[in-house]
Amino acid sequence: MTPHDPIGEYLDQIRAGLRAGAREAELILAEAEDHLRETVTAGLAAGLTEREAQEAAISSFGSVGAVIRAH
Repeated sequence: MTPHDPIGEYLDQIRAGLRAGAREAELILAEAEDHLRETVTAGLAAGLTEREAQEAAISSFGSVGAVIRAH
């Protein structure tokens, strides 16, 4: 995670709210991070800045609360 990494901060918030076992939580977070990073890559290819691509990826993934409730 780089300083002020919105995706890293988003994942930290999810981690803090998950009520799953450690192994399951890490699998959920790894899958979420993979999806988010792939979405950022697509955003960059479409001409977005890094920050715009990260914000768009997070927005499309859903709120922290929604992700936690889904798991």
